[in-house]
Amino acid sequence: MKRRDLLRHLEEHGCHLHREGANHSIYRNPANGRCAAVPRHSEGKETVARTPLGADRRSIVTMVMREAVTLVGIGLALGVVLAAIASTTAKAILFGLTPGDPTVLTVAAGVLALVGLVASYLPARRAGRLDPTRVLPGD
Repeated sequence: MKRRDLLRHLEEHGCHLHREGANHSIYRNPANGRCAAVPRHSEGKETVARTPLGADRRSIVTMVMREAVTLVGIGLALGVVLAAIASTTAKAILFGLTPGDPTVLTVAAGVLALVGLVASYLPARRAGRLDPTRVLPGD
């Protein structure tokens, strides 16, 4: 999320500039008293915008996992299509299997999906536990 979009999002939801620091702007949500440090560089994490608005761990993990599931799904779809195309050229090394064997493709896709989701869940869970005001450098 671009910095200007993040600031617009925070201000639309009632947050106001609390103070300016050397590297960050500190925004405060008067409804719940939460503060978040918004870094000066142009790209920021969406979790920084959601935390002062009252997002809990579960919603942050859900947001990160939704993005991960989308990327894993696109990767699996492209991978299955490319594997089906490439399987005709790999016919010589497939002993006992036919090219495009649905069982093999299904098992491979399932294993890759599981690995992708586990590899995404661990950082998502960690992102849900982080407090942006403590993680980002203080001013």
